[in-house]
Amino acid sequence: MFMPTANTVHVMEWDAAFDSSIANCTVKMGLTNTDGGAAFIGDRTFATSAAYFSKSNADTYWQCNATDGTPETYNTGADAPVNGTLQRFRIELHGASTPFGASTAQFYVNEHLRGSLTTHPPVAGTPLCLIFDIINSAGSAHAIQIGPVRLSYTRYLAPTSF
Repeated sequence: MFMPTANTVHVMEWDAAFDSSIANCTVKMGLTNTDGGAAFIGDRTFATSAAYFSKSNADTYWQCNATDGTPETYNTGADAPVNGTLQRFRIELHGASTPFGASTAQFYVNEHLRGSLTTHPPVAGTPLCLIFDIINSAGSAHAIQIGPVRLSYTRYLAPTSF
């Protein structure tokens, strides 16, 4: 579980592949303060704090999403899901008192920055847990293959005066 604060940077990184076409699937992977299920899988409105990648039936590319409980911001990425091929995902949550200077959620696919959201990043002090969800609207079975998940954080201390 992560708990972002103003002076921390949290990073979640993982590999994922899909067993077959996910054209009719809704996929969400990342961090949220909900426990999944209908509250998370629905539209892009659901949680009071989250940062995640998504792909809905209508999306060709991965979407980058962040919310602090108000309407989310999201940017269209440039990477499409590739069946049977591992893709590397990374979400970085930078607090307002880090070198970024503003609360920021950054999203990477295959080591390329695909979104940098500062309007509604997850709320500082809200516990976040991992989520990997897939729902197929066509009714057939699909699977996400998840590689190792790496979680890390850095805490910045206030400068001291001498």
